[in-house]
Amino acid sequence: MTLKKDSMIIYAAQSALLWSCIPILWTYLPIYFDLNGYSSTQIGLIMAINPLMAVLTQTFFGHKADMASSKNKVFAFLMVGTIASILLLPMSSVFAYALALGTILSVFQSALIPISESITLERLEIKGKAYGPVRLAGTFGFAIASVIASLLIESEIKNIFYLVAIIGSLNILLVFRIPRVVGHEADSHKASIGEIFNDKQLVVFLIFSLIAMLAMISFMTFSPLFFLALGGTKGQLGWIFFLSAVSELPFLLNAEKIINKLTIQGTLGLSMGIIGLRGILVFFIESSWLMFPLALLNGATFIVFAYSLAVYINRTVKKELRTRGQTVLGVSTSFGRIIGALIGGLMVDAMGLKNTMFFSGLVCVGAIFWYIFMLISLKKKSLKVIKEGIY
Repeated sequence: MTLKKDSMIIYAAQSALLWSCIPILWTYLPIYFDLNGYSSTQIGLIMAINPLMAVLTQTFFGHKADMASSKNKVFAFLMVGTIASILLLPMSSVFAYALALGTILSVFQSALIPISESITLERLEIKGKAYGPVRLAGTFGFAIASVIASLLIESEIKNIFYLVAIIGSLNILLVFRIPRVVGHEADSHKASIGEIFNDKQLVVFLIFSLIAMLAMISFMTFSPLFFLALGGTKGQLGWIFFLSAVSELPFLLNAEKIINKLTIQGTLGLSMGIIGLRGILVFFIESSWLMFPLALLNGATFIVFAYSLAVYINRTVKKELRTRGQTVLGVSTSFGRIIGALIGGLMVDAMGLKNTMFFSGLVCVGAIFWYIFMLISLKKKSLKVIKEGIY
């Protein structure tokens, strides 16, 4: 059976491959580096390079995509560079080499997800289809790839690089099955990226997501090592990642209902509370088996911020700036990832993972109070402007 070029199955398959590619690699890299004898500080440094490159390059590639005659080709070019870097990375265990290749890899893959999201969201808007089911396919892709990866790395950790390279290659083939998406600035409709920040509520959301990512990246980077230190195996770790992925299903299946009921403000605030709770609970864990139920909390953390803000940006930012809007979101969360990886690594070396996670939980609680204060302030200013307009 030949699939139609604009079939929803194509969008779902491309999402599944995208989210089982780069996220899987960075999930397992800390284990690879740990087996090579790197310290937590060195691991944190390499992991911080990835979001740093995102900060420096995402808006550049986003601008190129917004100006391109085909966003699909921009995506394919970046994926080719990503695959080449992935295959070169395990060729040496020297820290300086890993740091250099990690930097090159990060440059190429920094804008892959924002550009892919921009392509998908624009096409789905034209088709009048919901984003949730497509993003749900990404969750399934990550879950399945996690289990496959855990089986492959039992015999050889380097297998993770070959698996991701194959998935990335299939992704290139599928992105060309999606109708060409033209950058809107290619039609000479110039727009300044600064216009994105005119929406002050979006600015608050971006800062809030930065803080959330600070806590999440510390957990994502070092909890696998914590699980292994408690006596868990690499095979069991794959099932931890599987549970983390499938725990996103309830939100993705009911995302619009949840956001409509709680509002996007309430949804993000609740998610931050759960991120903080998870960090505090780690402090009390003494058995690797307790990490399995803890993994279920993941479904109310990263995916909530990623989905809610991607959809909010696509609906509120003008079309000439949509790809850069998605990359601005990526840059915001990347700052949190940089701080979380660097400071997280230093803190784990100095005071252990439990104390670090407990501290990150307290940061999340403090962030919620700041968030509420800012939203109330924005509402008061909005009411004041309305009254002044009337009188």
